[in-house]
Amino acid sequence: MKNQILIFGMLFALAATIPSCKPEEGHDHSHETITSLRVTLRDSSNTSVLGSWSFSDRDGDGGNAPVADTIRLNAGTRYRAELQLLDESGSPAKDLSGEIREAGDEHLFVFTAAGISIQTEILDRDSRNLPLGFESSWQSGAAGNGVMIILLKHQPGVKDGTAI
Repeated sequence: MKNQILIFGMLFALAATIPSCKPEEGHDHSHETITSLRVTLRDSSNTSVLGSWSFSDRDGDGGNAPVADTIRLNAGTRYRAELQLLDESGSPAKDLSGEIREAGDEHLFVFTAAGISIQTEILDRDSRNLPLGFESSWQSGAAGNGVMIILLKHQPGVKDGTAI
């Protein structure tokens, strides 16, 4: 255990913090039903996939408890993370990542490590060269247990690359 970082309920905090976009007149927000987030981690040195972990709350607030995977990272290691957003409220599930990437000028993922030592750096950019967050680098520090909060911010007209 002394050489691992455990992220318990890594995306559990996401359930309470991921906002769905508010409807705006003349603006399609079919991505309002984000029910699941999948995180795929790759070894940054050789890009081999180490695994995928997910958070899912198919029935939204209330109802059944969300399901969140536990991620185990090696201490002192750099990873490349890729995010995928899904709507799994119907069948078949719908991948919403492309829609949100297209509207990247209005969206920003914010990463907050709570109780663990992980530094993140956003690698992908929107059309204005501002950070987006579907692709990021995670550098783990000392071993420990905690939560990684991943928040999708909707920032139409005000996005400046910070978590306003």
